[in-house]
Amino acid sequence: MRTWADDLRRLCDALGLVKPVVLGSSFGGHVALAYAGLYPGHPGGIILANTTGGRSDHQRSVEVFRRLGGDGAAAVAERDFADPTEESLADFRRVCHPLNSKPGDAEELRQRRARSIQTTDVNRYYFRNEASRFDPWSVLGMIKSPVLILAGAKTTLSARYRSPRTSLAGFPLTPPALCACPAHVTPSSVTGRISPFLSPDLGRPT
Repeated sequence: MRTWADDLRRLCDALGLVKPVVLGSSFGGHVALAYAGLYPGHPGGIILANTTGGRSDHQRSVEVFRRLGGDGAAAVAERDFADPTEESLADFRRVCHPLNSKPGDAEELRQRRARSIQTTDVNRYYFRNEASRFDPWSVLGMIKSPVLILAGAKTTLSARYRSPRTSLAGFPLTPPALCACPAHVTPSSVTGRISPFLSPDLGRPT
């Protein structure tokens, strides 16, 4: 995780980005938090979307899948969380991923899958051998940049942050943390929430 955080900092420097606003979605939220905490003077802001930030609550996510898709969806999620394989990941994508999307967004989900690269062996190795070595939450107190939390009420990956109160209690951040909770975190649902966050009034470039 520290390597990914450092890679992110180096990438921004190589691109000449000063005080960048970094968005971390899902696992990217783990990286974004680690980067903001390890290099507190570097980012101009952090946006966390559909992410636990490094502390997953699989049982709570399973129960949300059960509420959204029934016992079958819950069983698929539980199996993939317990021991991810190519088969369990395929079932998770087929059954559970659509439950994380707004009805009618099938094309957006298809495009997102086409852009993503996932290697089951790498995922399994990280969560079994590396995840316990560094907790992004351990550096939350070091974060100096503003943070925007986007947690959808019907998004299972951010199930533990379904309201502003639980979000702010879950992330003990030093700077003010804003929280928007649409039913699903999609580009169309959060554009109006992200734009004010990028305002010069918050001390960052647009």
